[in-house]
Amino acid sequence: MAHRPASWFRNVAVAGLVVALAMVPAIAALLHGALPLWLHIPLTVLALSLLALGSAAAGVAAVEFRQRQQPAKSGE
Repeated sequence: MAHRPASWFRNVAVAGLVVALAMVPAIAALLHGALPLWLHIPLTVLALSLLALGSAAAGVAAVEFRQRQQPAKSGE
């Protein structure tokens, strides 16, 4: 992904953060909802997985964005 501009990584970080934050009320609704157990467990696992993947993608993209924003150090 060396050819991607820094703004692309910023957008990916924001999208990952939005996905992770959107899962918080979804998880709360699943935990307090009246669903059958066979449906409750897979949906909760799916929502928790999306929260984890979204936050991981946001973190990785934010680090890459910061590295591309810093000027290259020469003479090292």
